[in-house]
Amino acid sequence: MIDSNSDQRHIKRLYDKFRTCVLSGNIPDNLIDEDDLISIYDYANDNGDEYVQLMAVICAMRQCPDNEDMCQRRAYFFTQNLGLADSAGHLMQGHVHESALWDILHLLVTRPKPDDACKAMASLVRAFRDFDDETIIQLVGACVELQILDWLCENKAFVQGRCLYQDTFLYELARACADAADHEQAIRLLDELTGIEPFNVLYWQLLADEYNQIEDFASALNAIDYALAIDGSNRELQLARAQILYDRNADRPLALSIVRELVETSPSDIDAAVTLCVMLCFENRQSEAKAVIEPLVKKFPSNRSVAANALLLGDRELNALALKGYINSAPELTDEEINAWAGEQSMLGRHIAAADILLAWLHVNGSITSWSLLLGALYQAGCYAEVSSLHENFMLKSAQPESVSCNISDLLLIALSHLRCGESDKSLALLEFVASVDIKDFSTMQKRLEAIGAKNIASKLCNIIETAPDKARIDDIDPFLL
Repeated sequence: MIDSNSDQRHIKRLYDKFRTCVLSGNIPDNLIDEDDLISIYDYANDNGDEYVQLMAVICAMRQCPDNEDMCQRRAYFFTQNLGLADSAGHLMQGHVHESALWDILHLLVTRPKPDDACKAMASLVRAFRDFDDETIIQLVGACVELQILDWLCENKAFVQGRCLYQDTFLYELARACADAADHEQAIRLLDELTGIEPFNVLYWQLLADEYNQIEDFASALNAIDYALAIDGSNRELQLARAQILYDRNADRPLALSIVRELVETSPSDIDAAVTLCVMLCFENRQSEAKAVIEPLVKKFPSNRSVAANALLLGDRELNALALKGYINSAPELTDEEINAWAGEQSMLGRHIAAADILLAWLHVNGSITSWSLLLGALYQAGCYAEVSSLHENFMLKSAQPESVSCNISDLLLIALSHLRCGESDKSLALLEFVASVDIKDFSTMQKRLEAIGAKNIASKLCNIIETAPDKARIDDIDPFLL
């Protein structure tokens, strides 16, 4: 909710004290004013702290079970956070006073079709007035949940006229439109909001974000400049300004200077350091970029953003350090997640990064499930000796050969790697095997077609190696070259 700064500071102190108390296992009982308990709950709701919300609900059930405002919040918590619509329905049936909040909750529990929801919401808005912060927040949220956000935008003036706090309504509706990717509507709402509250930095920042979404960078920069005029020390705004200046190629030296100063004044600022690293990479200043990112790799091994941006430098020693540190600090990682990450890098043409992700996973876990992706990434990066070494020193010597799963194309790729490394005998042995496979051993048409293609290329390469190896022009028949 949006209150004065002094009120917010007071509520935050109440929230902090309550949170410290419940985290220590001492749940307050009959010690907190009912209005303070409501404020604590609302502050926790605004900040996504479900634990404090739950504890506030429990305290209210003990201390003031008949408090209508907390009953409403308990019902909303049951519905929105716990998915207990039936329990919320029982609370709703026992309420004493009619209110917009109860009627909104009824719509959330019964979930009418959009056309019926529009009619019900219109009737609700006509029936009540003087919507407070909580009512505004729940009304906008309900319109999103019931898929009638368009109705709310079309009837903005009608609903806004019922609100005690215009800024709260505009803010909540703008956020909902932004989340729905209706950036033009969000901009109109935020423009109106900054007119009402011109000294609120957050509103200008949100407006800049929305202009960025539609790539109106001049307007975004203008909004950021307004925000910086209010709070010139805001690091997030300074970083956003530098990013726009750099991306627009408006003044890249100034952008670099701004971000470098942010990093120098706070070396542990990950966002600023990562931004500077990326900018320096684009400037082909890899050594400077490494000097920025390497300390973060060592200090924050569990940070995915740091590890991912370290890969941009193409420094394989740094890649290994960053990736092994990240994987070791993230025991919840799965093969699927690693394969997806490596696959994304490969699709972007970052074959070294893709290979190093899988090699780090192999080093830490002892196995991988996507040999095709690893071998292909190394081959595309021209790391033929690594493919050859992996085959000789790991794949053929694995204590669990069933974990080294290769298809016929992988074998052809390995044979080509041996050949490119001057290992004709090893290559020939693999090529003869590929050329001799029976396509009937393959279960699907796609695999059979793949096998036919591999057999054809393997036969040609066998002939070249046996007749004129010195004149071999591998590139002419290599199916893996892009």
